[in-house]
Amino acid sequence: MERNQIYHSDPDILSGTPVFTGTRVPIDTLLVYLRKGKRIDDFRDDFPTVSRAQAETLLQLAEQELVAHDSPPHRWFGQKSGLQKHNHHYDFQHWCP
Repeated sequence: MERNQIYHSDPDILSGTPVFTGTRVPIDTLLVYLRKGKRIDDFRDDFPTVSRAQAETLLQLAEQELVAHDSPPHRWFGQKSGLQKHNHHYDFQHWCP
């Protein structure tokens, strides 16, 4: 699955917030669900327009970009994010409301 099939950012959709392609669902919504201990199925029950493949592939991209390559998160999301790096781990609490 190509990155543009997973998510994109358009200034005319939610002021450029990265969203799952074909939806108005911000990608950070999935991360908030997971951080709160919910499952992908819970997320998809609430946001059925996001495919399981999109959700799983987004998480794979996050793993590749944030963990494997240790790259700055703002490059992955296409904008500056509030992620803070602490001792080689990213603190999502500063990023996800």
